[in-house]
Amino acid sequence: MRAYVAVPAEKIKQGRQANPYSDKDIAIAMAEEVAIKHLAQLNSYWKICLDFVPEELQHRAPNYAENGISFWTITG
Repeated sequence: MRAYVAVPAEKIKQGRQANPYSDKDIAIAMAEEVAIKHLAQLNSYWKICLDFVPEELQHRAPNYAENGISFWTITG
């Protein structure tokens, strides 16, 4: 299973004010916080990809969303 995540730019901007990390690191930290809380059973199987949401997912509703952070999964 592969999990893709979209973190809104506004959330990254808010996170940037609190620490000196890169935007990608901030987005990963935010996504992992939500994922660990709600998708912990997948912890050893997932790979989070923050570069882009693939074309095949862009028009599909996310599998899970919380506080503007959206997750899509692809199995196989």
